[in-house]
Amino acid sequence: FLQAVCGAGKTEMTLAAICLALNRYIRVGFAIPRKQVVIQLSERIKKYFPSSNVKAMHAEAKDDRDAHIVVMTIQQLVNYKDEFGLLLIDEADAFPFADSPFYWRLANQALRAGGSLILISATLTSALKRKLTKSGFRFHFNPARFHGVDHDLPRFLQLSGSALETILESILPILKKWRSDSKRAILFLPSIAKCLAFASLLRKEGVKAKAISSETERKEAIIHEFSAGNLDVLVSTSILERGITFTGIQIAVLQADSPLYDRDTLIQMSGRVGRDLWEPRGEIWFLSEYLSPAMRKARAVIRMLNHRKNSGGD
Repeated sequence: FLQAVCGAGKTEMTLAAICLALNRYIRVGFAIPRKQVVIQLSERIKKYFPSSNVKAMHAEAKDDRDAHIVVMTIQQLVNYKDEFGLLLIDEADAFPFADSPFYWRLANQALRAGGSLILISATLTSALKRKLTKSGFRFHFNPARFHGVDHDLPRFLQLSGSALETILESILPILKKWRSDSKRAILFLPSIAKCLAFASLLRKEGVKAKAISSETERKEAIIHEFSAGNLDVLVSTSILERGITFTGIQIAVLQADSPLYDRDTLIQMSGRVGRDLWEPRGEIWFLSEYLSPAMRKARAVIRMLNHRKNSGGD
């Protein structure tokens, strides 16, 4: 189990293992929960291994013929048996893999006898660690981001109510500052309906904004539009919580005290900031009516990880 803070470069930490497998003619599988991350990661891995055949497998792409490396959604593991000598599962503590005996069986089924299984995440619960320890897993932890700069700490902003109009009034000055600095932002909200409604409110204020969720059509086109700088803001459900990387973005979690947001979710959302060598810092805001235990814990964990990095802890 490889645990490393958001922005540490977990994928890059696995490249030596992938290279070793390829040099031994071992087929490699890389499974990730979300299709958008599969698409992004497969393109990155193609650049790292230009002489290898890298293919993406998800609901709209089912061709893995002659692939040396298969980058897939977790669900695509159902297609394989005794296939991979090296299988990597990213965000292994997240839905749908973490608590699913079914997907654990699929992973073990897809792995060849004697093969290596590497689980990867920025977060690891005590319960999962106990379970993996009993299964013989070894653990490796890296508290430092690849550029060596501390992880930014979330700032708390108390709201006078939870209505979207109240949130809009509080977030607009922050967005105005970010836009004046040519910074884009992801705003997280805990439901699809709220994301759609809030994106509409922002557009009425002259902000170039779109909502994105699991139900959004043309997700890749919207993500490309945002990456290209044609949108100021993405209003997102937790679909962009993990794995995805954008350059120079800022984060605000709206209604951060929602019971849907636990400690690890808030840490992962915060981890979208500062993932670029040239822009290693950014702002993270938690906006809420109340200060939840999860919000306090997320900030405390990020502070602790910075301390461990700076004190040389591992």
